Amino acid sequence: MELTLVELFRFRFMQSDPNPSNFYFNRKQNKLILLDFGAAHEYDKSFINDYIEIIHGAASNNRLKCLEKSKNIGFLTGEESIRMKEAHVDSIMTVGEPFRYDGEFDFGA
Repeated sequence: MELTLVELFRFRFMQSDPNPSNFYFNRKQNKLILLDFGAAHEYDKSFINDYIEIIHGAASNNRLKCLEKSKNIGFLTGEESIRMKEAHVDSIMTVGEPFRYDGEFDFGA
């Protein structure tokens, strides 16, 4: 989770093929090392600014904000069916659940 946030919001650059063969955990140094940048993507500041607003919307349980910012960012066109828009926001709310949790989130549960 921390790596994803740092990649997006500090570096505005993300390794976008997160499979186990693209990561190495160095136990001695307690570091996660990224190995393959063939599928990496750079994001401009305006995209990142809208994206953080989507995450804030998820954290504050603001479905309308998530929907509107998703249109701004190009995740949705606005022409989707109501059910598709609901499903999109539902997925954001699911991904945003750890941000609504007070304390350490139990990803296993």
